[in-house]
Amino acid sequence: MADSQFARPELPQLIATIRSDLLTRFQQDVVLRRMDAEVYSRVQAAAVHTLSGYIDYLARNMLPAMCDE
Repeated sequence: MADSQFARPELPQLIATIRSDLLTRFQQDVVLRRMDAEVYSRVQAAAVHTLSGYIDYLARNMLPAMCDE
């Protein structure tokens, strides 16, 4: 199957990016901030990773010659 040229970020990279974004925006206690950021970053990264996979699927199936169905 042809490559869609869609750059899908890896899940650990998404977790690190979102965790970093959250930690810089939260102005709470250090311990609470890190515990919340870990949960939020993993949940949001999983959602973004799933959506990126769907976008990749759509990009690969956009043209009739490249689609799998």
